[in-house]
Amino acid sequence: EELDLYYMDKKEKRTVTISLGGVIGKSSNFSSMQKMIEIADMELYRAKDMGRNRTILKNINNVN
Repeated sequence: EELDLYYMDKKEKRTVTISLGGVIGKSSNFSSMQKMIEIADMELYRAKDMGRNRTILKNINNVN
């Protein structure tokens, strides 16, 4: 937001923001690369649902 980047949407100036979602864990914690991507994608949409311009990382190192 502080960079004051923007785009036009229906002739309205809107500020560019970034939401990030990710997952932290050992590769052995994931059944597949696809599963890891699915979890990261879920976290991205959770960040957006929480108001956008957020970063959420899910740590699965301690999940049994």
